[in-house]
Amino acid sequence: MQPHHFPTRESAAFPVPADEVTALIAARRDLGPEAEDAVVAIFLEKAGRAIDARVEQRVAELRRERSGPSSGQSLALAIVSMGVGIPVTAIALGLDSGITAALAWATIAGVNFIFNRGKR
Repeated sequence: MQPHHFPTRESAAFPVPADEVTALIAARRDLGPEAEDAVVAIFLEKAGRAIDARVEQRVAELRRERSGPSSGQSLALAIVSMGVGIPVTAIALGLDSGITAALAWATIAGVNFIFNRGKR
């Protein structure tokens, strides 16, 4: 019978290091078939912990990648805000409504603040 070659710990294909699997198989041989359930339970628990750690690491990486809008997105929003804000101000002031102009700019500032708060 040829020895099995297990993937290394860095491999995504197998969550438990080969030396631990080998030790579990040896323990099963030494302890006999009546200990098989316990050995399998230990293996599954180790595999579960390794998978959980890998998932947590990947989720953390994804959160870092999605930490907020890019500089280009922020710049585009600022340009659009000015493009909308200036005509709205002109219209509001043309109608003698400084309150409407102030409200428009407050809204624009609020949208920019909410959009960019994820960058911190």
